[in-house]
Amino acid sequence: MRLTGGSRGLSGLHSNVNITLKQIEATVPKFAVDKGQIQVLYDPEEFYDQLKQKILAAKERVFLSTLYVGKEETELVSCLDEALTKNPGLKVSVLIDGLRGTREEPETCSASLLASLLHKHGDRVDIRCYITPHLFGLKKQLIPKRFNEGWGLQHMKLYGCDDDIILSGANLSRDYFTNRQDRYFVFKSRPIVDYYHAIHNAVCRLSWRVALPKPAEKAPEPGKMAVFFKKQAASIAKKILPEPEPVKDPGFVLEWPNNNTLQSPNVSLAEFQRQATASIAPLITSKPVESGRRKVKSLAQRETELEEAKNESESTEPQTLVFPISQFTPLLKPDSSTEFPTLGRLLSMLSMQRSSWTFTAGYFNMHPEFKAKLLGSVPDKGTVITASPQANGFYKSHGISQYLPDCYTLLARQFILDVNKAHRQKEIELLEWQRGVVNTPGGWSYHAKGIWINGPGDKLPSITVVGSSNYTRRGYSKDLETNALIVTTDEELKRQLQQEIDHIERYTTKKSITDYDQEDRQVKTWVKVVAYFIGDKL
Repeated sequence: MRLTGGSRGLSGLHSNVNITLKQIEATVPKFAVDKGQIQVLYDPEEFYDQLKQKILAAKERVFLSTLYVGKEETELVSCLDEALTKNPGLKVSVLIDGLRGTREEPETCSASLLASLLHKHGDRVDIRCYITPHLFGLKKQLIPKRFNEGWGLQHMKLYGCDDDIILSGANLSRDYFTNRQDRYFVFKSRPIVDYYHAIHNAVCRLSWRVALPKPAEKAPEPGKMAVFFKKQAASIAKKILPEPEPVKDPGFVLEWPNNNTLQSPNVSLAEFQRQATASIAPLITSKPVESGRRKVKSLAQRETELEEAKNESESTEPQTLVFPISQFTPLLKPDSSTEFPTLGRLLSMLSMQRSSWTFTAGYFNMHPEFKAKLLGSVPDKGTVITASPQANGFYKSHGISQYLPDCYTLLARQFILDVNKAHRQKEIELLEWQRGVVNTPGGWSYHAKGIWINGPGDKLPSITVVGSSNYTRRGYSKDLETNALIVTTDEELKRQLQQEIDHIERYTTKKSITDYDQEDRQVKTWVKVVAYFIGDKL
């Protein structure tokens, strides 16, 4: 059920935690869930199996928000096709990033793979490509593919099927289904699914639609004289001109629907942001948002039926609260994003009590404010987990990207130096995750991100953050992210959170500054220089 602000906190939590929750609930939506409505998954195969099962069982809706769908994921597309075929009332909506999802065009790409569903199921399928409004004009024309993704991406990972949704950091491609470690939370709550579905739809209405190419119109039959001259011209051209390269049909086109939030994408950035803010800000905040002279009511005020359900259930104190938090900085002006300020409040709480915490990000480029708050905490134990170079997806890749693991090595080394400088080496440790060597038989990569917090004296975590964010400077300025802050006193859910940490830490090794000074961890000088200048892009 969805709760309004001002309701009581969770009994059994430290008073400082409830004070912080009171501050958070004043700015973001809040949901209460019952025991058993959240399930933690631990590995990629379990995630993929659950996703397929839920798609095939869906009768009403499937909505998938992801960075991209692997261009070879025919099994997943077949699963969607089967679900649509056997359930006539089912509608499917897929949101991908328009730059990443069309990178390989005209070869097979996310968009062309998904477009195959349109042939059979028509308007029951809606495929959308979000393209950042910050890439326009000459920049859009001149900057090559892959590099243009640096201007911003659709990075949310929402996998909703009827009344269930999986929040994750995983995309929809083969490695995320087999040997790339991430996090996966299943929420079995229609109000929560409705909420994230509204977020998904709001971004879809700011995105291009994937459509099938219209058949070319047949030209009128030319007269006999015109045919003669046309043949003569073609014969001459064939002798003097090289054979043209055949143009491959990508199998789809991008069009801007008339019912989008904006009637046309060809507006100024300021106008794009103005209209995007009017549609998105009321969803992500818990208070009315000013839009010109008119007040736009928050989602909480509009969902009267959920408030009635809340009144009926108020007598039973919830054990778990879920706070959706999102970052839509590229679209909002003024920026009313809730993730960054909420996490700031949460991490500030760590300086007031002797709790324990774990922070992880596969791409270790922690936002400076978050790093300062973690270093300023007074934990019984603080743990940071990141990918080893051999677990980084860019390890021994082609081109300039092969040096990205070295950049993250520099950042990890600097973090340990900062820990030592703050005299926190007894309380805060850095672990590197490695399971074999990525891109070799049996090798895995690491893509998990999140935060876990144990209250003072608690053996099990009672707070976690799960979702798409990598907690980087780049993510908070350029990408679209959505997550969930979960706070619980449910012992079974707390055990699941601890089991998740244990599963991740099983493949970790503690690192010290001595390890980073070894010869095999040395970084070339030019890489250090480049890392310094592109730090906010990592």
